[in-house]
Amino acid sequence: MHKMTSSESSYNTRKTRTGMAIWRPDAILHIVMNSGAEETLDDAITNSKIGNDMAQAPKWGILIDARGLKSISKEARDYYAKNNETIGCTCVVILVESFYSKIIANFFLSFNKPEKKYNFSPMKKTL
Repeated sequence: MHKMTSSESSYNTRKTRTGMAIWRPDAILHIVMNSGAEETLDDAITNSKIGNDMAQAPKWGILIDARGLKSISKEARDYYAKNNETIGCTCVVILVESFYSKIIANFFLSFNKPEKKYNFSPMKKTL
């Protein structure tokens, strides 16, 4: 799990059932998923509301470190793909564990056609 730096500890943060949301001063909502998290539709609805409540800029982005995510339900994926509650969010970047995770994520996008711009990036364990 992500360990907060001393500068992050002063940011606006919210803990959820599946992870931690951190509002950064560069207008990025940084979400770090708990290791082994299993996201449900209820989690997706709650997390979207929390993100929208935390946003402190007219236009902002979301960076999701999903490397710890174990699963996400179809209903949650559908909700995120069509979610209009995150007003002002212009793009979403999702960090995934491997190249294969990126292929699966892009396959999901080809079927769900989300309204926001998404990008998936495979990252190593150490940033």
